[in-house]
Amino acid sequence: MFFLKKAQPEQALVRQGAGGTKVSLNQLQVYPIVHQYAVIDLSLKTLTLSLKGADAVLCKDYIKADFKIAVFLKVSPDHQDIATVAQVFDVNQLNDKEYLGHYFLPQVESAIRTVTSAFEYVQLYEEREAFTRHVLEEIGDDLSGFRLENIAIDYLEQTSQDFYNEDDFLEQTGKGKINRLRLENHLMTAKLKVTEIEETARIEQEANRVRFELEHATKKIELEHRLEIAHLTAEQELIQDMTSGKSSKSDTDLDQKIKAIRLRAQQERERLEQLLKKKEAQDNKSKDN
Repeated sequence: MFFLKKAQPEQALVRQGAGGTKVSLNQLQVYPIVHQYAVIDLSLKTLTLSLKGADAVLCKDYIKADFKIAVFLKVSPDHQDIATVAQVFDVNQLNDKEYLGHYFLPQVESAIRTVTSAFEYVQLYEEREAFTRHVLEEIGDDLSGFRLENIAIDYLEQTSQDFYNEDDFLEQTGKGKINRLRLENHLMTAKLKVTEIEETARIEQEANRVRFELEHATKKIELEHRLEIAHLTAEQELIQDMTSGKSSKSDTDLDQKIKAIRLRAQQERERLEQLLKKKEAQDNKSKDN
């Protein structure tokens, strides 16, 4: 009598014993006593590797980096790989992250340290995809039946200087570079602030100039308008005198009247021009202040 074992989605069945090792992604016949069978979980597993503080990683420029890495792996669906997993691992602990981490994370850590030593700290940010690709290549495919799907950098920061070894020349070199970079950053920030202040002052000065020109133009238009009104008023008075009974006066009187009107208009023009010049002088003095 035998038992028919069926695999669920993302599962594989492995039978060992009489007849050798048999792998199936569908179903298997299992005979009691002569066969042992196991269920292999094929779903994606996520492991976490933390390399911070005292465990931080040294970069090419001797700056230390704190990492938190997510590692994604699963059992390969290849029958030979499934059989290898059944032989190498305790299949009952394949869902235990601590168990899998004990086996795989040292290999991942070694790859990260090797690749990081070829990257300067800033490059870890600027060339993150290249860094990840090199780590995957360094780990390789020899994972005892497992397949590494990907890794992801969840956290990447400079290590606190408290974790730099005072007796390690290389680490002290990196520490010195960090201090220089910070000083350069502070100087750049200060320079940008000065530039911003200068630009703000320039904009304000330009705004004041435009405001002054607009006010000056407005005052000039107002004064010219008043002059035009005075000229029109004088002409209207002359026309009224000519159309009234006063037009019977002699030509000499009329000429004198015209001259008087023109003189008054000229005086008004000169007075308004003096006011305009005085206003311009006051505005220029205010602008200089």
